[in-house]
Amino acid sequence: MPTSPLVRRAVRALAILLLLALAALLGLRVYGNWRLAAAEREFAERVGPRDTGTSTPVKLLDEENAAVFLQAGAEAMILPGNDRPQIGEMTMTRPDSWSESQRADLRRILANNGPALELLHRAAGMTTSLFGAVTWDKKTHELKAPPLLKLITAQRLLLVDARMALLEHEPARLLADTASMATMAAGLERESELVGLLMGMACEKMFLAAVKEAVADSSTHREMLTKLQGMVVDTDLKAAWRRGNLAQQAVISKHVAAVLSDPLAARHGGVGLYGRFMDFAFGKIFQAQQLEIRAGLIAAVDQPLGLDPSWSRRGAHQPRTVFDVFDVFESVMFGQSAKSSIGRVQSTLSLRELANIALAARLQGLATGEYPATLASLSGAMRPDPFAGKPLTYERRPDGSARISVPDFEVLWKRISDVGASAQPFSWELPAPAPRAPQKDARR
Repeated sequence: MPTSPLVRRAVRALAILLLLALAALLGLRVYGNWRLAAAEREFAERVGPRDTGTSTPVKLLDEENAAVFLQAGAEAMILPGNDRPQIGEMTMTRPDSWSESQRADLRRILANNGPALELLHRAAGMTTSLFGAVTWDKKTHELKAPPLLKLITAQRLLLVDARMALLEHEPARLLADTASMATMAAGLERESELVGLLMGMACEKMFLAAVKEAVADSSTHREMLTKLQGMVVDTDLKAAWRRGNLAQQAVISKHVAAVLSDPLAARHGGVGLYGRFMDFAFGKIFQAQQLEIRAGLIAAVDQPLGLDPSWSRRGAHQPRTVFDVFDVFESVMFGQSAKSSIGRVQSTLSLRELANIALAARLQGLATGEYPATLASLSGAMRPDPFAGKPLTYERRPDGSARISVPDFEVLWKRISDVGASAQPFSWELPAPAPRAPQKDARR
């Protein structure tokens, strides 16, 4: 029985539509393969291999593990009522602004936490630690993370104790505090994932705040300064940033794969027809987008915010066409928290270099009786700052004192954080060095 012309036209139209859909699907597949290959080449050039690597041994004897003492000290803290917020407040204000009642409260809090401080001090000078970030929990089948918030509070306790030790002229106590603070910062930066890394950098800045105040104290002697100089943290923050991002990338990749799959079929351990179609058509495009943005995140730490602020504007793009929908990942992965994290890595590297140069200048002042006319004689002092992109500013005053600062730090800090820059040790005061004792004439 012959078919009507209307049916034949409908069949031909349906066939054409199917062919066009198949061509579009294959076109997306080809585009996805090309874009993923290009993204992988770019990632390899800018970042290197995608192996996260390991940074600490899985097994470590308790008596060699600084994290055992730091975590035990954090657990042993006694901070009832308003004691915890008061500790936090006093780490954000200058010690010379503390009232007598605040100092009395602080002495009470420190006395109550004597056992906790003793445990924390036992980690002083230890170079190995394992905070648990790479410990596999057999019951939950997850990585066991360290108690980060308690460790941050323990670092604050050490900071206020160091400040009290400086006010009360107890150098041994100050050295114990700062050495434990350096151990805390280095361990978290070296071993933890991305969130722990940020906590480690916060711990390092608290350590540098204590060192800064010791440097500014004219009574701090050469031996103390030399010991503090040896404590400055030297972890490779850029490598830690890379490692944390690669670990996070692996998690996001799994999440995207789950979104692309059929949720109903995924519950039974399989992938439905919808999931297979989405993965075939768009999977490679999404993978490429992730790699492109992750490469930008990792490489951004090499571009000082003060020199090239372009990365601070990333993620502002809004999709305008169907082809731009894939760029929605930009606003998620390169959001404000990611920008803030990049800036915190840069600012920590900046403050660390500032500390090294300020300590070197202070020691040179004690050795010669005056600070140098410029910073050119100090190693690394003239290179661009990792955060500002400019050399450090230096002022030597007529009375012999001096100041070294990160230029434009406060302005740049406002771009990445709502918290004021006053608690950041970005400007170091160097007191006038004591005059050199006259040398005896060897001929007499």
